[in-house]
Amino acid sequence: MEKMKVRFLVVSLLVCNSLIAQVTPGDGFVYYKEFNKDVLFSKAKAFLIKDVLGSSEVAVQFEIEPLSTTTAKEVCSIAYKSDGKAKEGLLLGFYGDYWTSTGVLTQGFGFKNLPKVKAIGLLSVITRTIDERKDYISKDSDNNNVYFVYDDITVLIYNSTETKIRIIWKSFDAEWSLSAFKSALKRFEKT
Repeated sequence: MEKMKVRFLVVSLLVCNSLIAQVTPGDGFVYYKEFNKDVLFSKAKAFLIKDVLGSSEVAVQFEIEPLSTTTAKEVCSIAYKSDGKAKEGLLLGFYGDYWTSTGVLTQGFGFKNLPKVKAIGLLSVITRTIDERKDYISKDSDNNNVYFVYDDITVLIYNSTETKIRIIWKSFDAEWSLSAFKSALKRFEKT
């Protein structure tokens, strides 16, 4: 009888744990335990198809150009264009902790879509802010910061041996390297 109780308890724990572990993040978040650049680009394509370009019964061509990212702490910028859907813009990819709709803290990817006009607007405001505030930021590099809000993104610009750009969106907080930022800017200046 005692063995049966133990077996029942073990089976119950296994069943309960498997039910609790099944989390559907939603809201553009993709559950994933570890940062991986290849997975990020793969998930970005899926996000682009599902949430930006939308469903289609005919084949739709699109271009996607990942601009650099190397670590989980960096924002990944990905330019996209689909003539067939008449859509073009920039995806910002993030990796980190976030709360699911069920109240569970987990890790994964999140993507912010910026259609071309908004992408150009964000890039322009960052460029202008860096240019206009460079004396202030570099005067006391450890203490002087500048921030602004664009759409639902908070941008923090500061200097720590070089100009740094931090992007805060939802529960994500990541750095956008100056070289990746300039690549995105260059990509959109071409079009």
